Order: sequence, then C-alpha cells, then structure tokens
Amino acid sequence: MDIVDNIFRLIKENHITAKKFADDIGVSNGNVSDWKYGKSKPGVSVLPKIAEYFSVSVDFLLTGREAPPKELSPGEAEWLGLYRRLDAAGQREYRAEIKGYIKAKENTER
Repeated sequence: MDIVDNIFRLIKENHITAKKFADDIGVSNGNVSDWKYGKSKPGVSVLPKIAEYFSVSVDFLLTGREAPPKELSPGEAEWLGLYRRLDAAGQREYRAEIKGYIKAKENTER
C-alpha cells in the first residue's frame, strides 16, 4: 500500500467523506480527488495535518505501519488506551480540550 491507499483506508475506517476530510484538513476537494485518481500525491507540508487528523504517525501514512512505541508509564498507557477507544471525532475533541487546558495553564503561570 502507498500513502494514498493508507489515507483512503483511514477515511473509510472513520466513516467520513473525502469532502469532509478535505474541509477538515484545509485542502481542496479537488486535491483529495487528484490523490485518489493518481494525478498527484499529498505534499510534505500536509502530511503532519493528515497524521494528526487521524491520530496516526506520518510513518504510518507512508508505510501503513506504526513505529514500535516507546515504553510508557502505567498512567500514560491508561490514557493512551482510553484515547484509542475514541472515534476520530472524539480524539480531535480530546486533543482540542487538552490543548486548551495547557494554554490556560501556561497563561496563569505567567
């Protein structure tokens, strides 16, 4: 499988449309269509956005395999397990909440 196959597999697994995916990551629907039909490939600058959107690594997009995880503490493993049980929308919401929490905490520490 190549990068485009991996992206479209993730789109299908997450039950979203290519249009929604394009809108959510900030590319045109035409770009995504071009990827699907082999007219082009996603650029390097958009790969991190796609990886974050699907909660996978760029390595996964490129190879279809995740790198072996580093050793996690028991607490990290518990949080990761909970996070992985969420669907893509839940994971995005969770990340947004955490980012908001961290930003608020940083602002109060100043």
